[in-house]
Amino acid sequence: MQDSQRSICKKYGSTFYGVNMNLKVGIAIQTLHLKPIHAVRVKPENGTNGWYIHCGESSDDSDFYQPLCALHLEKYCPEIIKYLALEPEFNLIIDRDGYEDVWRSE
Repeated sequence: MQDSQRSICKKYGSTFYGVNMNLKVGIAIQTLHLKPIHAVRVKPENGTNGWYIHCGESSDDSDFYQPLCALHLEKYCPEIIKYLALEPEFNLIIDRDGYEDVWRSE
């Protein structure tokens, strides 16, 4: 897992920030059947590792994201795992067919 994460960090010019898989992500589980997969990493705080993940369109609803232990991403969204070591301020859009767009917010 770390080898693929290190490769992604190198590819996109990110320091290998790492990820504590025992901490929570914010994930919109109700959207996981949609395309594409969107994710953004903010500064980790309050028991989270900073990742927010949804598929399709986002929403401002207060209950859009639910907390999920990152260990369970293997079940819910395995495609995201190789990106989890990117630094905060990184964004990505991927799909299950190989599309990949990764960038750092300004």
